[in-house]
Amino acid sequence: MDPFAFYALVVDNNPLFRMNAQAILAKAGFRVFAAAKCEDALEILSKRGHGITLLFTDVEMPSGTMTGFSLARYCASGWPHIGILVAAGANLPKQGDLPAHVRFIQKPFNEAVVKHHLKQVLPEQQQPCRLRMALVQDQGVPDFGEPWRSPSDLRNEG
Repeated sequence: MDPFAFYALVVDNNPLFRMNAQAILAKAGFRVFAAAKCEDALEILSKRGHGITLLFTDVEMPSGTMTGFSLARYCASGWPHIGILVAAGANLPKQGDLPAHVRFIQKPFNEAVVKHHLKQVLPEQQQPCRLRMALVQDQGVPDFGEPWRSPSDLRNEG
């Protein structure tokens, strides 16, 4: 793993939601690992958890496996440096389902919603540069993209 890269782990048994989350996170600057079930995610975490910055998991998993809620609690206790987002369409979290610092996203989600929640779960030093820049632009801060103009140019405009 590249020590200068930011890594995310996406866990969702639905390939369309998994690919959507992967694309959003890759666009935000993450290198993304993906798993279709929690057991695969646990294997990735056991091998690479020290370098992963973000866990983005669905709640519902195939029968006989742990839920995304359980995975979030396990990850929070074993890898406290990892920011965690949990997504679901129908299974809303109840009191105690999630650790305090975990954020919940309702499905279907879009890029803007995910970026907003990333800002909530990741300290600035754990945010890829592309994500930080997107967040600055979303807040309406000028990007200084205009060409430089001399004082005489400015006087001539008035």
